[in-house]
Amino acid sequence: MKHPGVACVNPQGEFRYIDLVERKIENVKQRASLRDIAAETGVSIATVSRVLNDHVNVAPRTRDLVLQAVERRRQETPVRSRTVYVRCPYVLTDYFGLIVSSIAETLKLHGLRLLLDAGESGQHTDALRGLPGDGDVDAAILILPPEEGDELVELSQAGFPFVVVDPRTPPPPDIAAVSAAHSSGARAIADHLIGLGHRDIAVIAGPEEWLAGDA
Repeated sequence: MKHPGVACVNPQGEFRYIDLVERKIENVKQRASLRDIAAETGVSIATVSRVLNDHVNVAPRTRDLVLQAVERRRQETPVRSRTVYVRCPYVLTDYFGLIVSSIAETLKLHGLRLLLDAGESGQHTDALRGLPGDGDVDAAILILPPEEGDELVELSQAGFPFVVVDPRTPPPPDIAAVSAAHSSGARAIADHLIGLGHRDIAVIAGPEEWLAGDA
């Protein structure tokens, strides 16, 4: 049974988690920029938003003031490659290695830098808590995170953009996630074995509360 909060990866949307990461980064940066420009010009955030969206009900002087502030910030802001922290607290076997390789190749296509944290030792570190204050990291992709849902919610409430890949259990509402097609994969394997004439098929699965075990 597919959880409504989990989006499946398919050939048409296999890199969808990258789109989610980029969108979350831009949303966070845009909110911060609006606040900064509003504070600099002495107008409201709503007014700044109206100017940037070319609304007509803005006084010409106010429009010029905001646009000048935007141009100053554009010239002063140094160009820095955005960095995505990719956490895979497991050995990079064929399964996890393919996921990480796919992420790395796609980040490169989008001009994003990758900061990889891999290995089982990562399961015993408090890796998520420091992410919101890390000025060198813009977003994160968390592969099969061992943390509980409330820790993911806390990270989201801190305004840090991230996406969960292949969550163990159904993620909390509003947590962006993509998952392997466990049910259709299990069905395809069963159909293949039945087609070969097998009838007594054993299944070695993970914990029942995991999405993979529930498939």
